Amino acid sequence: MRDKQAPVWNSFGGLGPDLDNPISQMKRVSRLRVADFSNQLREINKHVCKPRSLTVKTEQAQESARKTAIEYSRSIPKPISRASTQRLQPKPFQSAPDPVDVLNRLLVEHGKLDRQITEIRSRYEITGACV
Repeated sequence: MRDKQAPVWNSFGGLGPDLDNPISQMKRVSRLRVADFSNQLREINKHVCKPRSLTVKTEQAQESARKTAIEYSRSIPKPISRASTQRLQPKPFQSAPDPVDVLNRLLVEHGKLDRQITEIRSRYEITGACV
């Protein structure tokens, strides 16, 4: 078991960079040259190239397209659903049909059908009760 107060081996640090090594010196000089060149190039670009105002143009184009779409949607007639028309229109009150009227209507229909049957029988010359 390790004691809590005992030093941790990696807490002492490393050996540090070898500043006298010519290869590391060349790498450091090269890295500094690249950083200096990029800083100079950034400064030149700040003065020569002006930033474009893309956000203003795209916002104007989007607003006009949006306005056009809204105007178009207002001109289109909206569909009427069956459920909404049924809710809006009250159902008419229907009373129970009068049995005498129903009987008269059925007698009239029976008379029409009876006449049609007699016409069919007369065409085919069917006589008698058996068919």
